[in-house]
Amino acid sequence: MVKFFKLIVASLFLAAAAFDRRFNAVVRVIASVNMALAFGVVFMVGFYVILGSGIHEEVIQTNLLDNGGLGALLAYQNQVVSHRMPLGSFMVESIFGHCYSATASEMGGGLWITLVVAPLVAVVIFLARIEVRMTDRARIKRHLDQVLAGM
Repeated sequence: MVKFFKLIVASLFLAAAAFDRRFNAVVRVIASVNMALAFGVVFMVGFYVILGSGIHEEVIQTNLLDNGGLGALLAYQNQVVSHRMPLGSFMVESIFGHCYSATASEMGGGLWITLVVAPLVAVVIFLARIEVRMTDRARIKRHLDQVLAGM
């Protein structure tokens, strides 16, 4: 029974070591990414989604004016304006589809990308760089201790 337990524990340690090597490789790749470029690309994607949703809203309102007349357009705009809310509430409600604007989900998605995902990308890269530095320092210290112990 003890041999079986040791075999299980040894295989678990091997699996954990393999996972750790793969995880460290992924962390090193993330740490090597240019933070400004990654943040800028994600931020600009969100910005263009916001810009596209504004253009889409204008197209929808123009079509409403052409097909329904001025009264339909004013009724739509009054309904949208009556549902004003703070930015955070708008971001949450737009994801769940509770806003009155036709393109609120597009606008909310762009705001999430711009205000949440882009900074999160920068934070993940920063934390990966810290982890790589700490791992390298520990490896250097361990090697130095081995060299000094052999003298």
